[in-house]
Amino acid sequence: MALTDEEKATLKKLQQKEKEPSGPPVGKVINVTVDLGSDEQIARAIKHGFLTPAEVEEDTGGEEGEENDDAPKRKGYFG
Repeated sequence: MALTDEEKATLKKLQQKEKEPSGPPVGKVINVTVDLGSDEQIARAIKHGFLTPAEVEEDTGGEEGEENDDAPKRKGYFG
C-alpha cells in the first residue's frame, strides 16, 4: 500500500518533530510570607495549606503566651 503525497508530507513532519529536542520543563514557584504575630494571616495560611497548626505552634514557641528564647543555632557574621 503506497502513501499519498499528503500522508508522506505528514510523516516527514512527524519524523522531523521526533528528532527535535523537547522544550524546557515548566517550573512554578510561589513565595509566601506569613506574619506569625497576626492571627488573621496564620488562619489564612492554614486554610490555604501553607502551614499546619503543629508548625504554627512550633514556630510561635508552643502554648499561648510562651516565648521561644532559644539562641540561634547558626553563628552570625560578626558573632
